[in-house]
Amino acid sequence: LSTGTVHGRAVCSMTVMAHALGLGAALSGHGGGEPLLTVAGYASLVDERSARETVPTLRRFRRGTVRDHCRIFNLVSIINLSRGLASGRRLATATARPQLGSDLLVALFDLPLSELPALLARERRLRVCCVPYEEAGGARGHAALFGEYTHAEYLSERCGGDPHAYHNEVGRWYPEGEIYRPDLLPVPSYVLRCVRAHRVAGPAALANLLDESFLGDGETSLRTQLRRELQPQCAPEKQGAGDPPPGGDDSPWTEAERQELRSVLGLD
Repeated sequence: LSTGTVHGRAVCSMTVMAHALGLGAALSGHGGGEPLLTVAGYASLVDERSARETVPTLRRFRRGTVRDHCRIFNLVSIINLSRGLASGRRLATATARPQLGSDLLVALFDLPLSELPALLARERRLRVCCVPYEEAGGARGHAALFGEYTHAEYLSERCGGDPHAYHNEVGRWYPEGEIYRPDLLPVPSYVLRCVRAHRVAGPAALANLLDESFLGDGETSLRTQLRRELQPQCAPEKQGAGDPPPGGDDSPWTEAERQELRSVLGLD
């Protein structure tokens, strides 16, 4: 078979895969002879430099909004555990969850459809779905969004119910529980990356991160949690029985990081 024939069949196979995943509406145009897939990224990806480090071949970086979605810090971050950057309850990275009335600021970019398998592998602990978006200038379209999954679905659909596969991907770093949990706190270094990325994107983007991102309980905003952690700790007699300590027994922030975050929150 000629190179062109092989490439054509590969493109056809990727197109079939995209449609099977419900991503047909996120396909557009042709780049170098193959379709492009529009992806909606969030968290640190709203900074173009960060997005290009993660997806070097991306095209047409821009920002937009996905309606009725928010961020949830409820997924155990295996990569941060493996790097020694997560411990205790501070294990969570952000996922995206449907939530009426919330607006999710996203980075939008296109990538060659041939990169879909690698993208799916990288985000395999998340659910891929197709969502409508609106760009700042009013243009509308659909994009692939990797959002909240469940532990049971991940174990069944991604690991095929195989405990050895689960151990290789998750268990050797995190043997003690489910990967989606409502009781976690965000990984500190990850929070800083997200805050810095949204500062680059502007005040409105930063406000969106702080007010449309929640802990796993779905109620406590990132702004509220950071305020708790950065305020001077209450004396025991003044702290309510149900109030969590402002950051746990030990603060995860250096003094420079505390000052940076206090400035972001307007606490200084």
